[in-house]
Amino acid sequence: MQVYHCGTEVALKRSEYVGVITGISIRETSISYEVSYYESGVYKDNWFREYEFIVIGESKKENIGFK
Repeated sequence: MQVYHCGTEVALKRSEYVGVITGISIRETSISYEVSYYESGVYKDNWFREYEFIVIGESKKENIGFK
């Protein structure tokens, strides 16, 4: 399974906010990312699926798990 690592900068698609991946949740075959960002001067963090954000800059997915 491949995931983006924590610290990756992302832009949320449905808003103008830019945030950073601060957590990863894997449930069976589903991956969610916790993204932390500032909204109107207030620090927030929420969980998003990969289709809800765009990775900023060059960041590759990395393998995670055990062999």
